[in-house]
Amino acid sequence: MKIQIKKINHVAKLTLSNPEKRNILDLEMSRNLKVAVDQVCDDSGIKAIVLASEGPAFCGGGALDELLEAREQPELLHDIYSGFLAVAKCPIPTVGAINGPAVGAGMNLALACDVRIVTSNAKFDTRFTQLGIHSGGGHTWLLQRYLNWEQSVSALIFGKSLQGADAVDAGLALECVEEEDLEERCLSFCDSIRLIPRELIEETKKSLALANHNSSHDDMISHEFSVQAASLRSTYAGNTLNNLFSRIKKTLN
Repeated sequence: MKIQIKKINHVAKLTLSNPEKRNILDLEMSRNLKVAVDQVCDDSGIKAIVLASEGPAFCGGGALDELLEAREQPELLHDIYSGFLAVAKCPIPTVGAINGPAVGAGMNLALACDVRIVTSNAKFDTRFTQLGIHSGGGHTWLLQRYLNWEQSVSALIFGKSLQGADAVDAGLALECVEEEDLEERCLSFCDSIRLIPRELIEETKKSLALANHNSSHDDMISHEFSVQAASLRSTYAGNTLNNLFSRIKKTLN
């Protein structure tokens, strides 16, 4: 098994564990990652995933021998994509703990996370064009989700990589922390959702994704009306709003 699973309260930490091969997304790693994501998402007590890697590299990309096989069997590419697509389509929020190079498909994996917290050793390197192959797995879409046109062209065509704090400045990561603080920071980042109902977390992530796909303001008003009305009827909302209302009343008296 190349994926370690550790549950810490309401968070599942998934660790790519094949440092000798730079945690590459070979078929075994990709399939195991998909299984791991599906497994923790089936646990209703888990509200977020932290995705990390063992060793100095976050993920060195796809396996070169399997990419060579894909010249004759292109359907293999879908299996190679399966791991990071499971992360991208995960119904609960995902936080990438990016401690080192994320190359090619490994960069896809990093960008598939909803939030990225990096160290100074983190490096985002598309690498596809330099290997003579077109990007895959929706890499162009992922890039332009975070970077502007010039940054995307510079990265994908001209091979410009972004490292550490520069990745934060460019919009590829939320913040840059010291290596020894990375895991703790990722876990503490997830603290704020500990008490929030998982259903509300999932519905909010769905709405954000819908809004990000060229929906109009009117579309989102209509969509949010029904889900907000449903959330207002929940026990959690009732307790939270009543407690807040009581505190406000006390300050006014």
